[in-house]
Amino acid sequence: MIFCTTDFTVPYLNFAAEYYLATERDLHDDVFMLWRNEPSVIVGRFQNTYEEVNVDYCRSKGIHIARRMSGGGTVYHDLGCWEFTFICRDDNPEIEFARFMDPMAEMLSGLGIDVRVSGRNDICLVAKNPDGEKTYKISGNTQYKKNGVTVHHGTLLFDTDIGELVRSTTPKDYKIVSKAIRSVRERVTNIRSHLARDMTSEEFGEYIASHFSESIYRFDNDDLARIRELEPMFSDDRWVFGENPKFELKRLVSCPSGNAEIGLTVRRGTIVSAGISGDFFSAGSNGPDSAFGQRLAGVPFSPETVRAALAGFDNEITGISPEMIVEGIFMTDDQKLSDLRKEIDAIDSDIIGLLSKRMELSARIGKHKKEHGIPVSDPEREYAVIKKLENISGKELRPYVEEIYRSVIDASKKIQSETLPDDPEPVSD
Repeated sequence: MIFCTTDFTVPYLNFAAEYYLATERDLHDDVFMLWRNEPSVIVGRFQNTYEEVNVDYCRSKGIHIARRMSGGGTVYHDLGCWEFTFICRDDNPEIEFARFMDPMAEMLSGLGIDVRVSGRNDICLVAKNPDGEKTYKISGNTQYKKNGVTVHHGTLLFDTDIGELVRSTTPKDYKIVSKAIRSVRERVTNIRSHLARDMTSEEFGEYIASHFSESIYRFDNDDLARIRELEPMFSDDRWVFGENPKFELKRLVSCPSGNAEIGLTVRRGTIVSAGISGDFFSAGSNGPDSAFGQRLAGVPFSPETVRAALAGFDNEITGISPEMIVEGIFMTDDQKLSDLRKEIDAIDSDIIGLLSKRMELSARIGKHKKEHGIPVSDPEREYAVIKKLENISGKELRPYVEEIYRSVIDASKKIQSETLPDDPEPVSD
């Protein structure tokens, strides 16, 4: 693997250098690029900048606003945050993170901290506090594919200004309070705060480099000149902000791999324009927005026609299918609530059927006890039943198991008492 670093601290130049290595400068080996930015907010390829960034605040503070080539969510960079990029030439069309996140987690573990790969694209630090373990995010990762090249990049929060992170990435129409900053601090942390031996951000960068510098490549003058030529691709407002159209209808589709916000303009029952944005991932080099808009423009606004127009759109967004998009567009909140209630109604029917069978068995137990002179009360049995059910229940249900089953057991006792009219004591099943 070839190690490459840049002296740039402006995000547009760093993204241009990354793009240059991925598309033009083939070094005939995998590349690991290490870089840092001045205070910057970086939005994902498919996000609406105005909805993700406090633009006025960033401009007043001189914070760069940039857009990267990959999907995922908005992040904040400063000189206390290191960025890394893996550039690999392969034929794998799928988005995969473990291949690149695992070596970074292993490298970080060498600092004596407990690091784990977590969720869809995070590296987390586990800290032992007096009240137990607590997990904090220290790295977010994303990637894109272009012409048979995988570009995977991520952040490493080493000594980042968390307060500035919150202020710059919160839209201006959202009131920022100290609670919001505290909330983010509870979810993320700086690596430096958990080291047994302190080091500067520069020393941390040298530590990273020592793990990935088998062979070093330094940009020459020709490389630097071409990178500067590519820089406007990433600094142009048309790229950073796009048109960000105001749609008449907005819908949100959520899944574990990300969120997609769908915007539609509908005139007289026909879709005039359509767009899709969000923190999702896409293996396509151009992203799904253009194809989405082309497919739906001029299509009658109905589930059947939209479903037909999106046929073959399956692989454009990781984890979000065309059918999920159709449901997200046409299913209102009331309909969603109604559907969920129908599911509950069906489950309730099953529960009543099973409870009826349980009560029939309780009656038979009562008869058996009377015939054989078995004591009717059995508190140990009740306790064992409840504990067993608590052990096999999920964490959401566990706190309520005893309350629910005390009622069930009480009902069983009444039925058994009716079966045994000569015994004044309620029995246990």
